[in-house]
Amino acid sequence: MNPVQWLDFSSVERDNVLDLLAAQKDKSTQDELGVGLVRDAIADHMFPPLSTIQTRAKYFLYVPWILRALERGNVGAERLVPMLRQREIKLIGALLDSEAEDKQGLIGRESREATKRLPSSIYWSGVRRLGIFQGAGSLAEYLNDLPEARLERRSRQVEPEGVEMGNAWGPELSWDIGLPVDEPDFLTQTSFALRPEHARYLKERILSMSTATGRSCLLQWMICHLAPQTLVDLTEPWQLLHSDVGRSKLPEHLQTELVHARNFSLCMRVLTAVYFRLLAVERRDLDAASFDAMLAASMQSLAALSAELTAWHANLPAFWQWVRLSNPRLQRDQPFIDEWLQILAGTGFSPVAQEVLTSPDIHRRFRKREHQLKGELARLGNAPVLQRWNAPDVLIPMDFRWRTARQVVCDILQGFQDPKVPPHA
Repeated sequence: MNPVQWLDFSSVERDNVLDLLAAQKDKSTQDELGVGLVRDAIADHMFPPLSTIQTRAKYFLYVPWILRALERGNVGAERLVPMLRQREIKLIGALLDSEAEDKQGLIGRESREATKRLPSSIYWSGVRRLGIFQGAGSLAEYLNDLPEARLERRSRQVEPEGVEMGNAWGPELSWDIGLPVDEPDFLTQTSFALRPEHARYLKERILSMSTATGRSCLLQWMICHLAPQTLVDLTEPWQLLHSDVGRSKLPEHLQTELVHARNFSLCMRVLTAVYFRLLAVERRDLDAASFDAMLAASMQSLAALSAELTAWHANLPAFWQWVRLSNPRLQRDQPFIDEWLQILAGTGFSPVAQEVLTSPDIHRRFRKREHQLKGELARLGNAPVLQRWNAPDVLIPMDFRWRTARQVVCDILQGFQDPKVPPHA
């Protein structure tokens, strides 16, 4: 397989590519036929500061605490990156040694000292998006500029008589002034549990975040209206549409967004099921019947909402207008998606459409699409590449970072344990 290459136009884009590559370990994020830009735009609408590779809310504090300590210290420029890694590895050990039973989502739990992607790089974009870090640029740029910024700041820390103020530091220029004080010895003893003041701070940061639409996003609504147990019981975000709290309190614009997300997820699930079935048929050594069953199940999900899907498709420009608020660069992928949705709409979103969806014409369209996207790495019509395909046992639908959002919000809400601090205050 050829190495992955990309044009590095900016450090932020480089971080985004690294996030994308790391996310490929999550089967729900794999983009077989080039619909990922739309999927991610929907996720950016609903959960702007989050990514699929984030795990726990407290990392939004751990990362700033470690970086702020480096900023205040005297570590030389050549030692900044190694020291950051050393402290993040130490954090892994502290969390592993914690007496708390909850270690779900511990980054580096298995690889420990060999961990390649540490919390600072995973959470940097989210820390910026929440305004916890108020500067610009990537983590690499921040670390590169830190020595000069530190010298400049120290030069300003001078009394009128010209006597330096020693180690007295004023408010950081790059970190939110409200960022809570570090937990004592958090690099040796800590857990994912949030104190009430930490939960309050993260909630405030989320609520103060701007959105692409200028209105509240689903993450902001969740943190104000849901209880942890309600979240645990929801496996998909659009289940909120039928929950008691959703029916009574969910704003109309969020209901519309959840319908968009649900309908797109259902239609792309059928797309993936058709693609997998085509691969299985070409492989010949696989049981195509199991993939027929996978496709049938995904079509049944469409049939249950055929009337709603028909109405949604009739007003598809509204969907694209909403998506483009988050990402206007969809010229390559929208025509193929529109074509696919038109095929489904032409069948009335009915299970009897399975013959249409497995026809030679669909096979040709998918082979052409995959070749345009992947070139010599396309699987359809390319036996050596196809033979390396690990056929899935189940079809995982798009959930638009729901699992990450659910865990983060649960962490924050559970942090409000002090009866004097109600979670929805």
